[in-house]
Formats: sequence, structure tokens, C-alpha cells
Amino acid sequence: MKKNIFPILAIFFLWAISYFFMNQLVDGKDYYNFQIVLDTLFPFLPFFVIFYLSAYALMFYPLFEGEKWEPFALGMLSILFLTNIIFFLFPGNMIRPSVTNTDIWATILSWIYTFDKPHNLFPSTHISLSFMSTLILHKKAAYIWFILIAFSTLFVKQHYILDILGGLVVGGIGYLIYKIAKEKTLKTKEVLERA
Repeated sequence: MKKNIFPILAIFFLWAISYFFMNQLVDGKDYYNFQIVLDTLFPFLPFFVIFYLSAYALMFYPLFEGEKWEPFALGMLSILFLTNIIFFLFPGNMIRPSVTNTDIWATILSWIYTFDKPHNLFPSTHISLSFMSTLILHKKAAYIWFILIAFSTLFVKQHYILDILGGLVVGGIGYLIYKIAKEKTLKTKEVLERA
């Protein structure tokens, strides 16, 4: 696990920098509206911020399970590359509700709203990165965890349904790239062992 700490920190840092840079870059531009009628059916529930934040743990959980970091990182970096291109070409805008409650969940959500501009919507990186990790883990608990995260993005008004669907597609692409990279790594290892 110790050898995976640096890759985890490096990927997280790269994601954070690129995410916030892109959010600032598109601020003030013409925005696309990704909202559909079904989005209005989901109430504002600040409590779900706990599941929203737990996505960061799920994203990197495979590395804690002993997953090789090289193919994992390649899948994640592919997702970040695709999402940043889409964020730039199709910036969105989320009209967020006013947070009037003073409980801990509302306070945390207000803090998130403060530094996270509502433009990097489609596709959701919360969904794409979490979905790739869920497919890698392929466990019932991981799928349940992922579903809670997906709903949380709607309940805390960070994403729309279309953002989730887009995130599933991009996350699936990241998973395929991870699988290809992992298979090549295993084949290379077999060749070296035979030599």
C-alpha cells in the first residue's frame, strides 16, 4: 500500500488542479443547460453531502485493495483528459439553492459551493471516476456505494441526470483503457518471467 501513496496523491493533485483551472477558465462564458424535467423531482437534501464526499474514497479504493497503480492511473488520466476537453467545449451552469440551514451538513455544502463554481457539470467526474473504480472492484457493496454517490450528486444539486449518464459513459471508457493496460502489463510480466 505504501508504494501506492504517491500515485494516489499525484493523481488527486492533478485532478484538483485541472478541475479548478477549467472551472475558472469557462467562468463567464455562454453555458449549456443540461437540466431535464426529471431533475426537478429530486429535492435538496444537504445530508447527502456525506455520500458525495465519500466518492473520493471510492475513487481510490482499488489501490487500497492491492490494485496495480500503473493501469489504474492510465484509466483515471484518460477520464480526466476526456472530461476536461468536454468541460471546455460544453461548459454548464447549475442554479444552486440557497443554503439556509445551519447544521453541519448544510455548512459543509455551503463551503463546497463557495470554492466549486457550478460549471464542470457534464460529464460528472464524481460519477466517471467512481464508476471506473466500482467496475474494477466488482463487489455488491461497491455498486451500492456508487448508487448512493450518484443520487447524492442530484440531492446536493451538484449535477443533473445527464451529467450522471455522461459520467457513466466516460467512466466506462476509462475502465476499458484500464483493462487493456492491465492485460498488457500482465503479458509483459509473463514474458519477463519466462526469459
